[in-house]
Amino acid sequence: MGIAGVQAGVVIAYRLRSSERPTNPERLWHGRVEKVYTEVCHVRLTEPGYEGEHEIVFFSQIVSIAGGPEYELLSTRRQQ
Repeated sequence: MGIAGVQAGVVIAYRLRSSERPTNPERLWHGRVEKVYTEVCHVRLTEPGYEGEHEIVFFSQIVSIAGGPEYELLSTRRQQ
């Protein structure tokens, strides 16, 4: 996954690193990028039960980029 689309405001899907010892290594986690640094980004989780938690995610962990603020609004409307 290239990092060109990783910017503040986009929603990403990522996997935990093996060093974090995930119970389900294939699980995708989702969060909104808050800040972008050289090799990592600061993410606010959007996962149910983990909303608002923060995490540092390496670019190598990112599986996909879903979209920016408009994506969240559309997703919210679909759930209603």
